[in-house]
Amino acid sequence: MSVIKKALVSAFAVVCMSSVFAADAPAPSTDKAAADAAAPAPRAAKRARANWYNTPGWKLMTAQERADYRAKMKGMKTPEECQAFVDQHQADMVERAKAKGSEIIPERNDACNWLKKKK
Repeated sequence: MSVIKKALVSAFAVVCMSSVFAADAPAPSTDKAAADAAAPAPRAAKRARANWYNTPGWKLMTAQERADYRAKMKGMKTPEECQAFVDQHQADMVERAKAKGSEIIPERNDACNWLKKKK
């Protein structure tokens, strides 16, 4: 069998198989309500997620402290309230790090920036 014949047979097999799999797929819905229900909800505000990279002392915190930190940050209403919380948290983490004989990396970005953009 020549190379051209093998290529044609392979291409034919691919076309046949793709049509078999396409026949099993459900037809796309034209119902707008169903499409809207299936679409993910839009995010209200884009903000950085608190993690080891952008939260000073993250590795010194317990899992419960991390969850509490995230919950408090999500509940902040004003940039001033947020900045006071972040400053107090950083002071606590510096103190905890000194007690363990280590240092923490200072904050890499403004954790309260997302609140300032809401104004």
